[in-house]
Amino acid sequence: YNADNQALRKKAFKTGTVGFGMSYGTVRFGKISRSKSGYLKAEIHVGKYKKVVQTHMLGRQNLYSLLAAATVAHELDIPFSAICFELTQVKSVAGRMNLLEGINTTRIIDDSYNASPDAVVAALDTLAEFKGRKIAVLGSMNELGAEAITEHQKVGAYAAKVVDMLVTVGKQADEYLAPAATH
Repeated sequence: YNADNQALRKKAFKTGTVGFGMSYGTVRFGKISRSKSGYLKAEIHVGKYKKVVQTHMLGRQNLYSLLAAATVAHELDIPFSAICFELTQVKSVAGRMNLLEGINTTRIIDDSYNASPDAVVAALDTLAEFKGRKIAVLGSMNELGAEAITEHQKVGAYAAKVVDMLVTVGKQADEYLAPAATH
């Protein structure tokens, strides 16, 4: 369980549960920093072992997926060295927080595949950490129901504060997100 979540920590802290997180848990990431490549590196702590691993993750929120996998591997008695190696191999899928190199120090984040508004804002926050010109490729956020227009507009307005250029993919992103970013 995500031990950084206080509500989960209170409910899940029982015999037989294993937590992971940045601050709490048996499996933790500490000393998180961004390498020259733009990806995050962090020191993983699993019980008494620790080692710095270079990930292919851009956003801190993405590190929780790696921690969940490392926790399961640890519980299955996978050797610590194998866990560390495998964490360096995991890459984002197409359209989900992918860093694309642009020219003249331009940074491009491709987050064009269907995502939640919170995930898109997290992607924009990650992009804001980089120096140079910032370009975001954002797609329509599906399955938002009656909130679709409002949520696309909120994300568009937020993007306007972060990016130098916005590229949208999909009908709702084109109709609602892009116009909100230009106001």
